[in-house]
Amino acid sequence: MKTVYIPKGKTASYDSLETEHLVVNGCLKVTHGLKAKTITGAGVILAGTISADDIRVREIEAASVCCLRLNAKRVQAEEVLASESAVVSCCLCADYVASAHLTVAFYKVGEIDAGKVVNLPPKKIHPFWMLLATVLRPFQVLLSVVRAVFCAGEVMDAEYHQVPEDVSRPAA
Repeated sequence: MKTVYIPKGKTASYDSLETEHLVVNGCLKVTHGLKAKTITGAGVILAGTISADDIRVREIEAASVCCLRLNAKRVQAEEVLASESAVVSCCLCADYVASAHLTVAFYKVGEIDAGKVVNLPPKKIHPFWMLLATVLRPFQVLLSVVRAVFCAGEVMDAEYHQVPEDVSRPAA
């Protein structure tokens, strides 16, 4: 198979999977090995071992991850081997991490073998903006409910002309 796609809201389970391109927007469960050239998407991967050139997903939970470049929000693995770079924007939990360049926000790692480690600073939000967001949240929810009720997929303010159905067809 060249490309495997798992849509959002769906769960796919495989014993082992080998493909060129993998797009995971839902949940992928692989019991043993997962091999691909590229792995992308906004989904979750649960696998025994993952081997790929480029990995760009939201969440990975595996025994072993081996790749050239890793970019994920959350990674939980026994062993993470990224030859060129590993970027984990939220949380990295592993026993062993090896990478030439590691960028991580929060990590719980037993041993790190990296040429360069960059710690991302936590996002600081001013209390005024946080208060404003909590005050505006009910209005945002109300607006989305009103939009869902009154705008049921119809095109608004568009010109509409009824086409008369002609029974007779012109001769060619």
